[in-house]
Amino acid sequence: MNLKSYLVAALAAVALHANAFVGNYTEGSFTYNSGKQFTVADVFNFQLSAPSTLQTTLEITKSSGILGLGLFDADDNRYLGGLLFGGSTGTTATQSFANLSSGNYYYGVLGGFFPKGSYSLQSAATAVPEPAALLLALMGAGGLAVAARRQRKSAQADR
Repeated sequence: MNLKSYLVAALAAVALHANAFVGNYTEGSFTYNSGKQFTVADVFNFQLSAPSTLQTTLEITKSSGILGLGLFDADDNRYLGGLLFGGSTGTTATQSFANLSSGNYYYGVLGGFFPKGSYSLQSAATAVPEPAALLLALMGAGGLAVAARRQRKSAQADR
């Protein structure tokens, strides 16, 4: 196996170690599509089983309206960030929430449509590699580089 193959295998092992949403959500993401409504006051609870970054997209899928989304720590109801936007069908807003620790969280979505409308919420979590796992992967790649260099020097000396 060459150095590139070892490096790809090491990075794949680090990526497979990552966990994301737990509970009602599968494969680290979820999508919610609301029905026809005038006012919106929805809450989405979830749990992160590992340090993660969330990528969240809110879209107005029917009518015109104003929507706000907030991310909260469920243990102490602390506001962690959010977005506010308005527009008509097809308008989207995206927000990234980085370096969240494992624990319980919830999204709160508030707003309204003129007249009745609907929205879509998409959220996906990507695990943040722990420093120890990243250091181990870098050390392994360095060891492979040293071994490949020695092999090359040995092959040149045999000529």
